[in-house]
This record gives sequence, C-alpha cells and structure tokens, in this order.
Amino acid sequence: MLKALLIELKKLRRYSYKKRPFLYLDVISWLESKIANIPVQELIRIKRLTGKFEIKKTALIGAVLKIIYA
Repeated sequence: MLKALLIELKKLRRYSYKKRPFLYLDVISWLESKIANIPVQELIRIKRLTGKFEIKKTALIGAVLKIIYA
C-alpha cells in the first residue's frame, strides 16, 4: 500500500503545478523511510551523502548506514 502511494506521489511531483507541496513537506522521503524501516532523518542524510535523491534499493541504504556507523 505504501509503495503504491509512493509511486503515485512521484508521478505527481513531475507536474510543475503540483510540485509546490513537495517543496514544503518531504512526503516522498517519509514514505521511503517507512518502506525501508529506517528513521526519516537517516534516509535524508543518506540522500545528501550519496547525492542520490531517488533511493531505489534498500541494500544501498544498509551499505551506507554501515559506513556511517562503522
């Protein structure tokens, strides 16, 4: 259910007139963090460290978390 919502929100983010709410509230990152079962602040930190704002695999999240906390 969360994955389906995430896909729909990513589609909406593409339209310029529907993009504004995403600037104020990072719902995409919140949903990705719930799906990956990690805190949202960790996910945002990973996105900033890797420069990848679209995290598609949870294996990447796990690898980056190991590096951070090693």
